[in-house]
Amino acid sequence: MKIRFESRTEFIVHGYAVETILSSCENDVGQLWEKHKESLLSIPESKSCLYGVMWYTENHRYYYHLGILSDISHKNDMTAVTIPAAYFAIATVPDNMDAIEAWTQYFEKELPSLGYVPNVEHGKYFEFYNADGACELWTPVKKQTH
Repeated sequence: MKIRFESRTEFIVHGYAVETILSSCENDVGQLWEKHKESLLSIPESKSCLYGVMWYTENHRYYYHLGILSDISHKNDMTAVTIPAAYFAIATVPDNMDAIEAWTQYFEKELPSLGYVPNVEHGKYFEFYNADGACELWTPVKKQTH
């Protein structure tokens, strides 16, 4: 897994969300993708790129928000999620790795080996899918303190 670092200013992702838990996330998120992927990609501003934004709520639950980078909401039923400015670690996911495996390796092995931990105060993590379908994992990070 290749990792790079980048500072990014605040931005907004418009799309659709589902609240889920780890045991049902594959099904819940899969249904969200199936229902909204094509309509999101048909919006010209999508540039054929999608964001899967995640943040934790309570009791081990989290939201997954599938959307596009946009300054306006294109449909009344779309919601907006603001991603605050941060210093991010970005991992390119190998083609042979599923999302859960990639996030697990990224959080448990890759970031700690580089001396970083997720910035939990920021709280927003996201997957970025480019026009070629390649996936990157973006996590706000800070230096690990001992």
